Amino acid sequence: DFPVVNWRVSCAEHRYVWASTGCSAEGVAPIQGFIKIDTTDPSAEQVWLPEPHEFVGEATFAPRAGKEDDPSTAEDDGYIVSLMTNGITQESSLIVLDAADIAKGPIAKVPVGVNMPHGLHGCWVPGNVGGDSPQQLLNSNVLLRLYMRKSKEWNQLDASFSGMGIGQFFGQKGMD
Repeated sequence: DFPVVNWRVSCAEHRYVWASTGCSAEGVAPIQGFIKIDTTDPSAEQVWLPEPHEFVGEATFAPRAGKEDDPSTAEDDGYIVSLMTNGITQESSLIVLDAADIAKGPIAKVPVGVNMPHGLHGCWVPGNVGGDSPQQLLNSNVLLRLYMRKSKEWNQLDASFSGMGIGQFFGQKGMD
């Protein structure tokens, strides 16, 4: 599910495809790991699966820095980046795999600090869009937590506010 290719060869003939995969070769299974398919040599297929209680999101290809537009660069010279959720601890991490050898598993795993929904989509954006300093990243994290707290209030159902005039049927004070 959610296949991706190196964007340099998108809409053109390409050799490699990376995708999320379940742990079952037959039948239906939740998205749990990644598969790398070599379209010229099917026997070279690679699979990586995490622990049974861990689940990944969409595979995103990120080219190796400085090699984005170099046509002599190998098509799989880059990284597969995704979120991984631990079903036991309810924590998520950003994981990075070497796109050339995903079977080795993550080469980096960074805790996100919040539980991200399983199956969240993503895309790679070149450059540092989050800021230049660790302090800016910390500030962004504080802002995210404030939004998360406030969103609980925003998503509360309050029958006293109704554009249809039905609040009176919910026993709200002042609505009789």
